[in-house]
Amino acid sequence: MVRAADRDKLVLIPPILVMVVGVLVLMLRAVIAPLMLLAGVALSVFAPCGLAGLALREIGFPDVDATVPLWCCSSLRSVSTTRSSS
Repeated sequence: MVRAADRDKLVLIPPILVMVVGVLVLMLRAVIAPLMLLAGVALSVFAPCGLAGLALREIGFPDVDATVPLWCCSSLRSVSTTRSSS
């Protein structure tokens, strides 16, 4: 049986990415620029998540829960809002 979070990742993320790229293509009137923007955002989000996963593995957590990417994104958002408000 597939867990709900795993199913959501497979069902929701690809159409959302397609819509975001489509809107960027329409707004920028280019094909390569939106893909580069999406790659840059993905790298800036997943790099801290990967580092957090490696750090958690080193301190004794061999398996990471599916909610870790949500936690990483929410922490990045909270850091950016506290920096902009100060």
